[in-house]
Amino acid sequence: MAAPQLAKTVFKIAGDKKLSTIINNVKKELGLQKSDSLYLFLRGSFAPAPDEQVYDLYRNFGDGAGKLVIHYSLNQAWG
Repeated sequence: MAAPQLAKTVFKIAGDKKLSTIINNVKKELGLQKSDSLYLFLRGSFAPAPDEQVYDLYRNFGDGAGKLVIHYSLNQAWG
């Protein structure tokens, strides 16, 4: 099943927040239940842990233009 597209594609979040905050916000935007699976990926393949801080992810995987690009899926990308 393909994941629905977000109506809004750019979000601002404080760097001290955890990735789980983004997961919960994206689920809400997509109309998913909290118990539904949602997988986030950086650079198309790296799946960070939900307890990672946004700033740490940005520092290591940011695009250099002030953005952290996150892709999402309803299915795991690999086994």
